[in-house]
Amino acid sequence: MGVSVMYSSEEILKFLRELGLTKQEAKVYLTLLIHGEMSATELAKAMNLHFPQLYNIMSSLEVKGFIEVQEGRPKRYKAVDINYVSSRRIAEIKSRAKKVIKLMKI
Repeated sequence: MGVSVMYSSEEILKFLRELGLTKQEAKVYLTLLIHGEMSATELAKAMNLHFPQLYNIMSSLEVKGFIEVQEGRPKRYKAVDINYVSSRRIAEIKSRAKKVIKLMKI
C-alpha cells in the first residue's frame, strides 16, 4: 500500500492530526502506510524511537482504529486503509455534531 506523491508529507501529517492523531501517532501511521507491515524493531529503527515510547504510540493507534496488530513472533503492525479510517472519523464527527445541534435546540 503506497501513499500518493501528489501530497507532501506535511499535508498528510496535518490531515492525520485533524483526524485526531498526535504528531508522533501521525508519523508512525504514515510510516506504516508507506512501508507496509512492519515489526516494532523495524519501526523503532525507521522512526528513531525508543521501544516504550513506540509501544505507547502503537497501543493508542490500535485503540483509535488506525492500525491492526498481526499476532506472532515478532508482532507485525499494519496501517488500516486511510480511506476507511478517514470515512469512519468523518461519520463520527457528523454524528456528534448532530447530537450537539439537537441539544442546542432546546
